[in-house]
Amino acid sequence: RATKRRQKAGFNWLDSWTFDTDAETEQPRGMTLTLSDWVYEGIVNEKSLLTMHPDYFLLSGGLERALYRIARKHAGTQRGGWLCRVEVLRDKTGSDAQPKEFNRMLRRVIEADQLPDYTMDAAETTDKSPAVLFRLRGEAEALALAEKMRVEEERRARLDADRRRTEEVDARMDRLAGRR
Repeated sequence: RATKRRQKAGFNWLDSWTFDTDAETEQPRGMTLTLSDWVYEGIVNEKSLLTMHPDYFLLSGGLERALYRIARKHAGTQRGGWLCRVEVLRDKTGSDAQPKEFNRMLRRVIEADQLPDYTMDAAETTDKSPAVLFRLRGEAEALALAEKMRVEEERRARLDADRRRTEEVDARMDRLAGRR
């Protein structure tokens, strides 16, 4: 039958908590938190907890913290990093600064290079829109080393090819000289 219904729903992160104090001094002695089953399952069994670098808590600026969380979520550990338009980044950080001011603050964060685990570089998208490239710290150095090793391997391959050609030419010359 048709009736008007109202429905309420909710959830809790915690199942229960206790706060212990010393009976004589009334000083806090500890607290016990019991996580709800779904939170516990998500952490232990599904491993769906996004961890933060301990140095995240040392970041003093709200923009830096927001940029770290964004980098952690989107760049993660993917090779080559993650490119984000500045206008999208401004929205993702929740900044209410004017675009010009946001760009100035963003440049300062890029220059300071203080984000844990990630480095940021000013970049452009394919349509020349201003963007920021987030990469795992050390990846740029690893990529540069890999490129240096590739160039060195190519150089060695050319030297080996030149040496083989020289040996072939010398062997032909020796055969020709033996015929005379």
